[in-house]
Amino acid sequence: MTEQSALVRRRTLPSTVHVPSAAPFPLLAPAPGAAEREIARAAVAALPGVTVAVLDAEGRPLEGAALAASVLARWPDRVRAALAGDPWGIAGVPLGADRIADIALVPVPAGVLVTARDVTAAHRDRELLENSSNVVMRADADAVYTYVSPTAERIFGWAPEQMVGRPVHDFIDGADHERLARMRAALAAGSDEEVVDLRVPRPGGGVVWVESRCRALRDSSGRLTGVQTSARDIDDRKAAEAARTAADREFRTAFDDAAIGMALVAPDGAWLRANEALCEIVGYRPEALAALTFQDITHPDDRDTDVALAAEVLSGARRTYQLEKRYIRSDGSLVWVLLSVSLVRDADGEPLHFISQIQDISERKRLEAELHRLATEDELTGLCNRRSFEAALQQQVARCARYGEPAAILLLDLDGFKAVNDTHGHFAGDALLQHVAGVLRGRLRAADIVARLGGDEFAAVLPHLAREDAEQVARDLGQTLAKRPVRVEGAPVTARVSIGVAMVDPALGAERSLREADRAMYAAKGARSR
Repeated sequence: MTEQSALVRRRTLPSTVHVPSAAPFPLLAPAPGAAEREIARAAVAALPGVTVAVLDAEGRPLEGAALAASVLARWPDRVRAALAGDPWGIAGVPLGADRIADIALVPVPAGVLVTARDVTAAHRDRELLENSSNVVMRADADAVYTYVSPTAERIFGWAPEQMVGRPVHDFIDGADHERLARMRAALAAGSDEEVVDLRVPRPGGGVVWVESRCRALRDSSGRLTGVQTSARDIDDRKAAEAARTAADREFRTAFDDAAIGMALVAPDGAWLRANEALCEIVGYRPEALAALTFQDITHPDDRDTDVALAAEVLSGARRTYQLEKRYIRSDGSLVWVLLSVSLVRDADGEPLHFISQIQDISERKRLEAELHRLATEDELTGLCNRRSFEAALQQQVARCARYGEPAAILLLDLDGFKAVNDTHGHFAGDALLQHVAGVLRGRLRAADIVARLGGDEFAAVLPHLAREDAEQVARDLGQTLAKRPVRVEGAPVTARVSIGVAMVDPALGAERSLREADRAMYAAKGARSR
C-alpha cells in the first residue's frame, strides 16, 4: 500500500457532519479520543510554519478551530468530499485583510487535515513582477530562461511562454551576443551585478533597446547557478542619444569645416576649441591659441567693449552680441573681424561656453576706408575735398557757438595758374598743386583742416586762432610758397597765391563765413594786381 493510499481513505459523508452555514463559526467542541488528538499534534509538528487544522470523521475540529471554521464556512462541499476521500486544494486565497494562503484538504485516517500555507510574500512578489514596468527574467546556468514576467509581451512583443525554455541568446540581437557573453563571463568570475545595454529583436521586425541589470544567483559554494535580470525599455533614451550623436556630428562638421572662424570660448575668455579657419585668421595654431584668452589677442582699443558685451550676455541682460573688432595676429599685424557671440548654458542655466563666429572683414574695411578716402579726400593732393571741408566747417561753427572759441578761415587761390598749364602743360599744373598742398600740410598744425576745394583753390580752418594770428599765418604761407618754387622738367615754377582771411562767425553760419573769406581773397587778389 502506498503512502498516499494509507493517508487517503474514501468513505461516506456522515449525515451528522458539523458544517456551519456562516462565519464566524462557533467553536465546535473537540471530540474525545487520545488517538485523534495525537494525530493532530503530529501533523502540526511535521509542518512547521504552516497553519494546520484537523477535522475528525464527523467534521469536528480537533486542532486549529479558527482555520477549520473558515474552511467549513467557505467550502462545505469540498470538506464533505475530503471526508469521503477526495483531496482538494486552492492557491492564493485571501485570509483576512493582509494575508494570502494556499489551502489544502487532505484525507487522513482520522478525518481531514487542513493546511494553510502563508504565501503572502510570494504573492506580493509575483504581483510586483507581473505589474512591474520592467521585464524580470531568470535564466539557469546554461543561459536558458526559466521564468519571464508578463511585461515581456508589452515591451518585447514575446509572450513569456514563448521565451521560457529557450536560450537567452535567441532573444538578443546577433550584434550584441559578444556583449552578452562578456556579461555572463563577468558574473561567472565573481561579479555580483552587471549592467549592459542590449537589443531584443521583436517578432514582427525591428529591435527594442533595453538596459539589462543582471544579478548573479549562486549556490552555497558560490557557483553560478543562474542569472536574474531586470530589463528596462530604453528605446527613447537610445533614440535621444542617437539624435544627440547625429547633432554632435553635424555640429563638428559644421564647426570644423566652416568657411568662417568658429570657436568655443570659456566664460573667462579662454579659447576651448577653434577651427582651422579661425587659426588662419589670427595666425595661431590650436595648441598655441588654447594657452591664450580672447582678451590677449584683442586690440586694446576694442577690448573693453568686447569684455563688457560678454559680461552682459553672462548676466542675461542680452542673449547675443555682434561686434566689429581687431585681433592682433601672431606676427603682430592687425586683422579686422566681425564677431558674433552667443552663450550655451547647462540644464540649470549655468554658463558653459560661448559660441563665437569670426569673419575676416579686413578687405571690407580696406574698401570702406578707400571709399571714405575717395568721398572725403582730394585724389590729386590727398587733402580734404570740398564736401569734407564743409562738414568740418559746420562742426567748427557749432563749437564756436557752444564754447565761444575763436576760429579763422583761410581761402587761397593761385595767381597765374592758367599760364602754368598753358606754358608747361597739365602735368606741371598738377605738380604745382601738389607742391602747394605739401607746403600747407607742412606749415599748418595737425588740428587745422586743410582742403582743396577744386581747381587752384585751397582752404583751411584754423581753430583757436584770433584774426591777427590768422593773418600772420597767411603772410607766412605766401612768403614760404614764393621762396620754394617747384621744378617742372628742370625749370623752376613759383606758386604765387592770394589769401583771404575771415573769422568763423556763428551768427553768419558756415556758408556765409566762407563767403566772407572768399571776399577777402578776391580783395587780396585785386590788391596784388594793382
